[in-house]
Amino acid sequence: MPNEILSKFSASAALDFDGASTNACINSLAAAAVCWCAPVTDASPCPPAIMLHAWIHVHSTAPTANGTVEFYLLRADDNATEIRDGEAIAVTTDHGIYTTAAGVARLRNEAEFIGAIVVDATTDITYQKSFVVNEPGTDWNVMIYNGTGQIFRAQSGSTGSGINWRSIIPEVQ
Repeated sequence: MPNEILSKFSASAALDFDGASTNACINSLAAAAVCWCAPVTDASPCPPAIMLHAWIHVHSTAPTANGTVEFYLLRADDNATEIRDGEAIAVTTDHGIYTTAAGVARLRNEAEFIGAIVVDATTDITYQKSFVVNEPGTDWNVMIYNGTGQIFRAQSGSTGSGINWRSIIPEVQ
């Protein structure tokens, strides 16, 4: 009888964008800016894949039709002198926001693109999308770029914006 390899999912957990309950880094994120969550660290061996569940609430001012909310992965090597994808900024220990055009461009170019939400001109709406990331590693962050042309809605919790994640572990049956 052949074996099956099925996926086992961990419990969902919120990524910490300045306090997982408020997500202050994402909420009120300016147009053309990026923000990232606190690092997620796992012991080796770590899950070969993770699933992200994102919800982004756009402002009461209409976003630019076909604008995007882009998601990126920032990996690190866990060395004492850590190397992390993107510009050498403080993504190693905490959340953050970056707004200078040159810095945002470097971060977007050097991080791994995960996927995007394409928005329309509808106001005050929450977009939801999930993504699978393969081989995130033992130390990683998720970065968000606001390409909607408007600020994200300044709300917390489920009425604002955030990302939950869960590991995906294959298991032989």
